[in-house]
Amino acid sequence: MRALLVAALVCASAACHDRDAAPIPMTPTTPTPVVADVIEYRVTGQTGGAPVSIKYTDSINGLSILPAVGLPYFASVQSTDAEVFIVLEASANAVSGFGATAVLEVQIFINGRLFREAYATGFGPLYASASGTWRR
Repeated sequence: MRALLVAALVCASAACHDRDAAPIPMTPTTPTPVVADVIEYRVTGQTGGAPVSIKYTDSINGLSILPAVGLPYFASVQSTDAEVFIVLEASANAVSGFGATAVLEVQIFINGRLFREAYATGFGPLYASASGTWRR
């Protein structure tokens, strides 16, 4: 009698009922879409009208070289990569007049927020470079 009571208690436990229960249906999930990051390149300053050489990289076009542009200069790309190495360089043989100091500034913005920046001031050749790895 005692063995029959133990068997009934074991069968009444959750383990016995879980084995006989219907499987729980899976809820379908939709993957979260990857939103592209907006990478902006900005080059500004006062170079006395001297043309500025600009180099920058992005995951779509690779290296872009612009040999002689005026300031300000703006460009942007979008990337869905999980990790992107970004470079922005600018140089100019600045002409300053009346004792004014020339300025050259480079900035990289990602999704509207400043990521990296650099600047150069002085007379004659100016060079500014900013770079870094953006990770989601």
